[in-house]
Amino acid sequence: MSDAYKASCCLSSRFPARALETVIPETVKITGDSFLIGGKLTGPRGETVTNGTLKISLIKAGEEVYSTNAPHVGGGLYQVQIDTGAIGTGDYLVKLDATYSVSTFTYPASKTVTISVLPAFYRELLKDTSELKQETASIKSSIDSIQSSIGSLSGMLNASIALSVISLLVAIVAIVFALRSKKT
Repeated sequence: MSDAYKASCCLSSRFPARALETVIPETVKITGDSFLIGGKLTGPRGETVTNGTLKISLIKAGEEVYSTNAPHVGGGLYQVQIDTGAIGTGDYLVKLDATYSVSTFTYPASKTVTISVLPAFYRELLKDTSELKQETASIKSSIDSIQSSIGSLSGMLNASIALSVISLLVAIVAIVFALRSKKT
């Protein structure tokens, strides 16, 4: 999940090592995308928790529209795949509720984030925007190259003009000397 960020939430202020580390995808998706969401449960000594539960709920406009328990996939990690085509467009509050029990106590943890699911036509807009950025970068590179060439030509043109002026001055001096030589 390279496009994910992580956040930690302690299960208890008395036992800060008991934590739910959530793995949440980018917060903007497009209808039809699917993504993994989940969390990793850690015990008081940093051990992985494999006997916990992680309930994931999507809430839109105050109403729960999707809820599931994420299965344990190994190493204390609980994950579920969500298909945005099944939930539709809009802004969602994603609530992750984790619990795990030891012999005398059940530890709860909760984390919420917001994601936005955009209509499918945004996919083309994003693609077009990406292509325009690439074309703009290519045009900028061409302009930079042309400006560099103009700078080189300008230097050569200035040198050429300078040589012409010197040649003209030498010719004038030669003419003046020639005219003086004829007078004397």
